[in-house]
Amino acid sequence: MNQYITIKEEDSGVHFMMKLKTERTEMDMMSDSKSKGIKLAPLSKYFVGQTSTVNFQNVYVMNYSSIDLEQLPLIFDALCQVLIK
Repeated sequence: MNQYITIKEEDSGVHFMMKLKTERTEMDMMSDSKSKGIKLAPLSKYFVGQTSTVNFQNVYVMNYSSIDLEQLPLIFDALCQVLIK
């Protein structure tokens, strides 16, 4: 899945940035992820104005402080299903 997902800022506390490499829109990704119980928070919603020099599409702020680590394989599988849909 490394060809589809890039993780950044994984050493920054309880959040990390996840870049999904897909042609699908953020709205589609959020909707399909939500249907599988995964809430995606797009980084783009935190910006106002011009962002044309940096591509924030399909970059998500992930909070992992409340994730049950035993559920992580199921979460990953569900996200993969959404990503390669």
